[in-house]
Amino acid sequence: STSVHCRDTSRLVFHLLVPPSIHQSVRQACAELLPSAQTLVDSSSLPLDRILASLAFFPASQARPELANPFNFAPFHLPQIFREFDRIIYLDTDTIVQGDITELAT
Repeated sequence: STSVHCRDTSRLVFHLLVPPSIHQSVRQACAELLPSAQTLVDSSSLPLDRILASLAFFPASQARPELANPFNFAPFHLPQIFREFDRIIYLDTDTIVQGDITELAT
């Protein structure tokens, strides 16, 4: 939905942070499903060790342990990962964009 509503798709760049185990399959899927989009698939920039070290799971909290996946905390680390950008727009995987997202950059 992001590229469908964008007037100038050359201004869009999708940076996908994924686990190394699915890096290649995500790259292939992006090439097939979004051939005109600029997609950069990255499996090495997320500071996994630092995130894991900061996570604490308390069984008494009744939180689901599988939610302690470091990729769930990636949005909090985007400014450190992408220091070269003035603005980052994070979209969760279930976000539907209904307008031209590049308008947010002006």
